[in-house]
Amino acid sequence: FCSGMDYVRPNMTAVLNDIGEEPVLFAVVREPIERFLSGFLDKCIFENDYDGDTSDICYGCVDDIHCFVDELYKRLMERKKENKREFYHSRHFAPQT
Repeated sequence: FCSGMDYVRPNMTAVLNDIGEEPVLFAVVREPIERFLSGFLDKCIFENDYDGDTSDICYGCVDDIHCFVDELYKRLMERKKENKREFYHSRHFAPQT
């Protein structure tokens, strides 16, 4: 999608330097429950390439939403506390505001 493009800037000042004197800043806000359910369906149900080994599908929970919520919470708390680098699920499910 964006391969070869460098969109990373070290700080907001650098971003504003790139986009000009009077940029229009905006935010797109998605309803959190809808965002979670959409992510769960996409990552745990539809993206499920079941080949007999379910240990890596949504923390081993596969399509069990209760199991997944418990595991996600534990891992997000670990990530916060220990600055863990597990990224795949957290980028889809972690709070963004």
